[in-house]
Formats: sequence, C-alpha cells, structure tokens
Amino acid sequence: MQNEEPGGPKHSAPRDLPAGMSELWEKARAGLGANRSMAGVAAAAALVLIVAVIWAVMSAGGGDDPEAAAEDEPAATESPSPSASPSPSASPSASASPEPDDHADPPPQETTDDEKEADEGATEQAETDSGGLSAMPDTGFYQARQEASGLCLTQGPEPGYEERTVTVLGDCAEAYPDLQWEAEDAAEEEGVYIVEMHFDEDTDCLGVDYEGDETGLLLSAKSCAWADTQQFKLEPVSGGVFLIRTVSGDDLCLGQLKDQPSEEGRAVATRNCDAGDPKQRWSIG
Repeated sequence: MQNEEPGGPKHSAPRDLPAGMSELWEKARAGLGANRSMAGVAAAAALVLIVAVIWAVMSAGGGDDPEAAAEDEPAATESPSPSASPSPSASPSASASPEPDDHADPPPQETTDDEKEADEGATEQAETDSGGLSAMPDTGFYQARQEASGLCLTQGPEPGYEERTVTVLGDCAEAYPDLQWEAEDAAEEEGVYIVEMHFDEDTDCLGVDYEGDETGLLLSAKSCAWADTQQFKLEPVSGGVFLIRTVSGDDLCLGQLKDQPSEEGRAVATRNCDAGDPKQRWSIG
C-alpha cells in the first residue's frame, strides 16, 4: 500500500493504471509460475517499472483529474486575517472638562450706586433727546447756543456804536466771559436764573438795557442788583431746547433785532416770544 503524507493529495490505486500496465503485470505473473524467487525478482522489477511509469505520467501532467483531487482534498481552513476590530466610537470622557463657550453670557455683575445714578441720568437724557421737555439745569457754568446759527452768547461791540460792548453772537469756542447760570431761590417760579458774567477782573450780571420791558432792547453786563431785568426764565420747548424769557417784560424772549441775520457779531435783543423761531431757541449746556 502506498504511503501518503498527511494532508497531501490523494492518488488512485494500481487498478486505475493504463490497461497496458495491467496486462504486463499479469504476463509477468503467468511466466514466472511457481518460482517464488523469480516471482519476487520479477515483482520487484515490475514495481520499479510501475513507479517509473507513474512518475513519468505525473511529470507530464497526467494522473488524476485536478478537480476530482480538489474535491477529495479537505478544504483548507482559511485562517481569518487578523482584521482590526472596529474602533469603538469615541465617547466623551465623563471626567473631561467642557470646553468654554465663547458665546456664553458673562456672569451678572453687581451694579454700584454710582453706576445706577449714571444709568438713570442717561435714561433721563435719552428721554429728553427723544422729544420730551428738558429738566431745568442745576446752578453751573453753561453756554447758551442759538439753534438758528449754532453760535453762542458772548460780548462784542454794539453794531453802529463800537465804543460800547453788548451781548452778541460769537464762536462758542471763543465765547467770553464765562456765564454762570445761578438758580434764583427767591423766584416765585421754577427755572428762573441770574446769569453771572465772570470777567477776568470782576463779575457782573446779564441785564436788559435801560431796565426796559419792550422789544428791540439790547443786553449787556450790569452790576448785579437782582433786579427783574437781570432775571431770566428758561421755558422748555423740546428736548434740550429752551426759550429765554425776561422776567421784567410780558412775553419777551432773547432773540435778535428785527430782520437781523444770525451771524457772528450780530447783537442779541428782546423779541416777542415765538417758540417756532430758531433765533429764539437756545440749548443750555
């Protein structure tokens, strides 16, 4: 019996050899007869011949059908390739610190009393600027700016009579003297002021010429006497804008001489109050 290596291909038995080989085998057996020695020699020779023939056939590509041999051969167990096990989805670590959110609202901060007062003041100013009537300014230094020209109250020569100084319109940046609006405590109405004029050498008060109560009167520096012609009432017109009324005259406001243009150096004078006249509308600040 032919030995086979474990796992090697299986081959057919001698009966599957070509018919010529079988006949040769039978003739050898018949010719030798009972002579066992000769039979043994002949058998050995025949075996050698058979092995040579089989080797030649196999070398030439003969032999069993490869497909049949493959069917007989046990299927080789395919060793699974060590495929990398799928990586588990990265799950956020419980101990990982959350990244800061750039859009997160900042923690609330306590508001100081000063900040509250500033906010309230800003709110009042916003309400004033939106068209509401202005609150009366406290005592302090303020400029009076005319709405028509953007010029401010200052001092200059009287038109046509340069030897005398009166109140005229001028550049706000160069306005002189400084005007201190001082609330009059003794006044019967709120919003009445004395306007102190602080010159380099002394302090006077703004007053109507001749202590009059008529239209067309100029204004100039007077010795402070707290007279009615030196008292002025701020009357709110719109947000931050006032008429400057004279207390001495009935329905008299600060404006300009009739038909005078609003230009630098033009004199300020008393006029009949008209809230719609931009020459009589003043911002105090």
